[in-house]
Amino acid sequence: LCQGDVGSGKTMVAAACIWFAVENGWQTALMAPTEILARQHYQGLAPLLARFSIRCALLTGSIRAKERREILAGLADGSIDL
Repeated sequence: LCQGDVGSGKTMVAAACIWFAVENGWQTALMAPTEILARQHYQGLAPLLARFSIRCALLTGSIRAKERREILAGLADGSIDL
């Protein structure tokens, strides 16, 4: 759990923790209180983490069933890191 003022670098701290976890063979999850914030985090972090071969997916309540199944399968088989 990371708390701080707006603009204090919480997302970058999370990105560093994600990188460290994936480098050590773990999967990660980044949770957000709203779909809008989840999408913003995904759009900002996915390109950054892709530079380090970290595979990301966005899973929200509004994701269609087919895509949800694909994401869940990727999480289960380890092809998705975050």
